[in-house]
Amino acid sequence: MTLRFALLGAGRIGKVHARAVASNPQAKLVAVADAFEKAATELASAYGAEVHTVDAIEKAKDIDAVIICTPTDTHADLIERFAKAGKAIFCEKPIDLDVKRVEQCLAVVEKANAVLMVGFNRRFDPHFAAVRKAIDDGAIGDVEMVTITSRDPGAPPLDYIARSGGIFRDMTIHDFDMARFLLGEEPVAVSAHASVLVDKKIGEAAISIRSASFWKRLPASRPSSPIRAAPPMATTSASRCTARKAWSRPRTSGRCRSSSPTTRAIPVRRCTTSS
Repeated sequence: MTLRFALLGAGRIGKVHARAVASNPQAKLVAVADAFEKAATELASAYGAEVHTVDAIEKAKDIDAVIICTPTDTHADLIERFAKAGKAIFCEKPIDLDVKRVEQCLAVVEKANAVLMVGFNRRFDPHFAAVRKAIDDGAIGDVEMVTITSRDPGAPPLDYIARSGGIFRDMTIHDFDMARFLLGEEPVAVSAHASVLVDKKIGEAAISIRSASFWKRLPASRPSSPIRAAPPMATTSASRCTARKAWSRPRTSGRCRSSSPTTRAIPVRRCTTSS
């Protein structure tokens, strides 16, 4: 059986998923939708698909699944629409920047008994998997601290910043997940600091878009707090997560696990993001 896919969003990541569908003999890309007609037409032509509107894809009986690669602020609404339409859904992360909105969306998916997968794939990357295996095999000894640095080739466009979670939500989430994956533990403290060093327009875009909603939701804090001192969603091209073990204890293997410590637990593990 060949699954017939529709692609929503013909940008950079949309092109990646179009290639993936085309490389699978059990899948076929049959429709592409994008707010920019030229982008949709070019991508559809490259893979023998047709350009459709989102409404048409939603109603199409011969489309089995959709891949959502549109801007972040459209994800939850589109997931709900296609869950109700009875189509399988693959959506790029995140579902939404607000946890309550995510929970509402997932409730709709569950009620519709829809199939949903979110693109959050670094644990499946062979390189990351190899690091985890080395830890599990005891090849590098006991792990006391993990430092992860992620970089982009350049700063993102301003229109992306306006509709995304910025580096602290869109990118550093991968670093947090890798720290959890490699240490086998949950964070007990998180701190962040940032500066706009490359282009002041980045900070201005972040503040103007996020201040009305995100900034007001932050609890009052001391004037010296680095989180309050920094622009709310300042976006740069690198992130770093440093995670320390929550305790020091002798172990019989190199496997990281979250079992109870034999000595008094000292909550020193931190995940720190820096630009």
